[in-house]
Amino acid sequence: MRKKTILFCLRTDKIYGAENKMMKIVNMLSQEIPGYRYVLAVAANGAFVGRLNDNVELILLPSVSPQDNFFKKVFAYSYFLLKIRPKAVFFSQFKLSSFGIAELLSANLLMIKRIVQILHSSPKPIERYKSKKWFGIFPGMGLSWRLEKLNRFLLQFFSTCVITVSSRISRDLSSYEGWNYVRVRELPYGIDVNRFKPDPLVRKAVRKRLSIPENAIVLISTSRIDANKRVDWIVEVFKYVKDRTNSEVFLILLGDGPEDYLRRILTMISNYKLSDFVRYIGYTEDVSLYLKASDIFLLLSQKEGFGIGLLEAMASGLLCISTPTEGPSEIIEHNVSGVLVDDDLSKIKERVLDIVENYNDKTYIKEGARSRILSQYDWQKVKSKIKEIFMEKC
Repeated sequence: MRKKTILFCLRTDKIYGAENKMMKIVNMLSQEIPGYRYVLAVAANGAFVGRLNDNVELILLPSVSPQDNFFKKVFAYSYFLLKIRPKAVFFSQFKLSSFGIAELLSANLLMIKRIVQILHSSPKPIERYKSKKWFGIFPGMGLSWRLEKLNRFLLQFFSTCVITVSSRISRDLSSYEGWNYVRVRELPYGIDVNRFKPDPLVRKAVRKRLSIPENAIVLISTSRIDANKRVDWIVEVFKYVKDRTNSEVFLILLGDGPEDYLRRILTMISNYKLSDFVRYIGYTEDVSLYLKASDIFLLLSQKEGFGIGLLEAMASGLLCISTPTEGPSEIIEHNVSGVLVDDDLSKIKERVLDIVENYNDKTYIKEGARSRILSQYDWQKVKSKIKEIFMEKC
């Protein structure tokens, strides 16, 4: 008997937080509910090879771009889905722009039983009634926002349901016109609390390897190095703290990103004469080792749908500081399990300096961070809920 197929679509060729999350979920489902055929479709498969279970098929999405002709996309995705014949298809969405009406319409034309969008970040609110000016002079008729409103209505109309990665995104959706009738489910997520935990022996060994004194205060960022994550702000904050504190401080930077932005960050470090105090590691699978060697975690993103790195840092017992974006504002209980700072660079500098200067008085926040992860985000505890959401009606 032919197995029912569950298809997951990711329009990406690299692996970051959201992609890691989806891979972990697909691997878990294929291992614990083996009676299905699991397929992961991506834009380019190089980064994914060797990271999926043997019973998860890795294929390529149709070679069309969001800018291509609408009917070309409908034809390409209809043919693609016809070959796979899934009973359920999950489209991973970033700001509702990764997959559009053409892809969802194709799934409807083939009468796929369950068509789901997974939202990893909130779309921008529609600026209602705002008209574009023709030639910069003549007022328009508001056609732009009306088309965007129609686009979002059709996106929800062609979906069986929407899965969001945080309650903040769910609340954002409920405030958008055209989304009131969609059944929205919130996706819980967790991490391996046995892998991400404090470990004095590992802490000592990693610091020795990095030539960081045992009594130094170490700040760390594990985010992708790009403009949204504002790693330049992290370097600015570190310089500010380094110039003003009597404590010995170091910064560890993990992750990679666009070459021009990465070059800018490394140039900043050099120009600020911080090279002796910054350890740039790059992309690594051993994130937990560097977290164990650190004290303060910084996440200063402009947008952050969830924040897997934040969970890992909290589980590792770090004092976590974040801007109040979608995911972190939900995960962190301010001054109980972490610190939320205003989205203002000067205020962030002052707050981080204060925390470094009074670091030994903040033990209760670090303990609160791990306690929150153990109670709310332990992978073993949330797996059953994840399975229920993804396998519903499949």
